[in-house]
Amino acid sequence: MASIKKSPDLVKQDVLNIFELHSQLPEPLRGSHIYITGGTGFLGTWLLELIAGLNDEFDFKIRASIPCRSHERFAKRAPHLFKRKEFTFLQSDIRNLVELPHDISYIIHTAATSNKNKFSTQPTSSFENNVDSTMQILRLGLQLGSIQNITLLSSSSVYGKQPRDIDSITEDSYGGFGNPLDLNSIYAESKRACEAAAAAYLTEMKLPICVARPFSFVGPYQSLALPWAVTDFMQMAINGGPIKIMSDGNIVRSIMYASDFANWILHITAFAKPRSVYNVGSPEPVDIHSLAKMIRTQFEDEPRILINQGSNVYKGNVRLVPSVDKAYKELGLKITVPLETAIQRSMQWHLKTNKTKN
Repeated sequence: MASIKKSPDLVKQDVLNIFELHSQLPEPLRGSHIYITGGTGFLGTWLLELIAGLNDEFDFKIRASIPCRSHERFAKRAPHLFKRKEFTFLQSDIRNLVELPHDISYIIHTAATSNKNKFSTQPTSSFENNVDSTMQILRLGLQLGSIQNITLLSSSSVYGKQPRDIDSITEDSYGGFGNPLDLNSIYAESKRACEAAAAAYLTEMKLPICVARPFSFVGPYQSLALPWAVTDFMQMAINGGPIKIMSDGNIVRSIMYASDFANWILHITAFAKPRSVYNVGSPEPVDIHSLAKMIRTQFEDEPRILINQGSNVYKGNVRLVPSVDKAYKELGLKITVPLETAIQRSMQWHLKTNKTKN
């Protein structure tokens, strides 16, 4: 691919780097109209950034319609995207939609309640939101005469606990089911219900649907108020520390940079066959103690790290790492941003944004 000029803007440069380092473009999306739910969230914003990049650098002429409950907040957070003519922001609740624009050819359904605190305090409405919004998107998809593909973003939680004797989870790994009556299983069960609905529509209605199962992510636009290890550690470090780890630090995760996520989702949407399933995440494992150290090194005055700060024994998934061989082989995808670089660029963005706010 031809060399692309550098940009002083960190996010813009991340977008350009994707095009520089990934030889294939999602050509089937050229000239299309895409409906993106959750498009104003952390990961949805990155989808819009990459679509804008495809339009600017390669004249893809993609249009996108984005339903949202409050486009005013997004307009303040990302005015450069909100003002773009090819993006239409529709203030609406997905569950109450009556129809979609008739020329939609692709749907990317990313909208979901995933905050574990909400699932703990409002499990009924959280479960209903995930399942009802997915069902409505599938119903409306049936009305579209030119629909080419619907990409349903599920979750790595559908696998349950990763067995200790397995290094990474493949798309056909289902050995770790949890108790469906356990409060901690409600989010996973909501996502399993969404996949079951997709299977029903695929089988009976022949609706073209593929499934992406995201793992963990980091990058600009991510809220540090979210209750995840990487966001907690970043916020603690920005506040001067210490970085508190509730467990012994041996829990293993993998974290993908947001620009890679967006690139993968666009390629899955463009090239995946109906009923196909792909893990979306980094195959690079990291224990959370090492993750805390990576974050600490971004500061001249390195904050302390304290382990075993929790009062309860951790009962969640000790290891959660995907196998992405299927995406590599079938779609030609790859990781372009290694973890240490992902942490460095994320911290640069948050520190700059935090400084601007202050």
